[in-house]
Amino acid sequence: MNKLNVGLIGAGRMGAFHGETLAYRLPQAKLYAVAAPAPGAAEKIYKSIRHKCKSILRSDGINSRS
Repeated sequence: MNKLNVGLIGAGRMGAFHGETLAYRLPQAKLYAVAAPAPGAAEKIYKSIRHKCKSILRSDGINSRS
């Protein structure tokens, strides 16, 4: 089964929670990219879940943006 690539918009408290949920608790989903207006917020989420950060606005591989 192919994983659903999800782009997360927002990296505050709730965004971090949703990012961890996508990364660790939903085996059928993959956190593909994160975008946030606050400088460094998206990178902080990616560092905490050990993924490389991608630009959500330029990613053609995203199936869903949340």
